[in-house]
Amino acid sequence: MAYVLAFALNAVLGAGLLWLTVKVVDRRNSRNTFKAALLVGLYDGRRLRFVGKVGTGFTQQTLDILAAKLDRLRTERPPFDPPPRIRDATWVRPKLVAQLAYAEWTADGKLRQPAFLGLRTDKHPAEVTWSQRER
Repeated sequence: MAYVLAFALNAVLGAGLLWLTVKVVDRRNSRNTFKAALLVGLYDGRRLRFVGKVGTGFTQQTLDILAAKLDRLRTERPPFDPPPRIRDATWVRPKLVAQLAYAEWTADGKLRQPAFLGLRTDKHPAEVTWSQRER
């Protein structure tokens, strides 16, 4: 199953989701381009619904690639409706789709123990919907 990823501060890319925000910590540090977690979501009609944070499953190479892609997608406004309460988030437009592994869905509609598996180039973000999620 694919998910729309939302890029948010204090998060790292999540699998199967569109990225929305990532926090850039220190671009001068060659080992860590950013250290954060991805906020991820699924489309529910026209709105992007927040479904959790993904902070594991990334290699240094993946982090470098994601940082470059996300930097070009920065925006001032959160893409989620309603937006999650995340302080100091750096938001991006939901243009990428990632594959995630996770343990289960919580009762409040969030992913439990999500891990990033990779990006999906065969799916458009609008195809990744709440109604089609695996339950």
